[in-house]
Amino acid sequence: IDKIKLENATKWAENLSKGFEKAAQKTAVLSAAAVGAIAGINKLAKDAVSSGDTIQTTADQYNLSAEAIQKWNYIALQSDVPADKLYKAMTKSRDAIGTALADGSSTGRAALEALVGDLNNVPTDTEGAFNTVITALAGVKDSTLQAYYANEIFGERVATELIPLLNQGADGLSELSREFEAVGYLTNEQVRSLADYDNELNKVNTRLENAKIQLGLAMIPIMERFVDLLENNVIPAIK
Repeated sequence: IDKIKLENATKWAENLSKGFEKAAQKTAVLSAAAVGAIAGINKLAKDAVSSGDTIQTTADQYNLSAEAIQKWNYIALQSDVPADKLYKAMTKSRDAIGTALADGSSTGRAALEALVGDLNNVPTDTEGAFNTVITALAGVKDSTLQAYYANEIFGERVATELIPLLNQGADGLSELSREFEAVGYLTNEQVRSLADYDNELNKVNTRLENAKIQLGLAMIPIMERFVDLLENNVIPAIK
């Protein structure tokens, strides 16, 4: 009877051990999955903050809204035009209109008036001016005349970069704008929130970096004493 009890107890212990082992294996899988999920969520959050901050920074640089930046980024992407070249063209069109209004003899005035008529009716903000000019340019059917106007307004180098965009035509640009609305975008408020959060993270990181430096400074006297102890006591004793 004692032998039977011992065998039963042994089997019970073995089964219990196997149960713990299986539970541990399952827990390990779940733990790895949890860690991976947390890491993935963390990366998503960081990427979102970084993207929002980039959009807001670009918007501030070119005096545009965050929503306008996203729209023109999409149009540039779909037209195979580098976004930085597109924004350079925006500032050039705004400056060309401003110069033409201030100086009637400017080289781009005739081209602008041929495209959009009375310049006093053209919006003076960056996006409004560019949208008016680029839409009018895209609607010019004669490619030679279109190139001439573009060179007069933007300069030859920038005008060349805009060719894929102009090839979309006025209708194509309108369609890309509708596509952008359908795809979806971050609102100005959402982008601002992400940019503000990025600023807070920068503050925290800067404070941590400063704390690390301060800790290092505090450790220098201790390290100096330790080096002195090694050189004057420990090393001579070993020798």
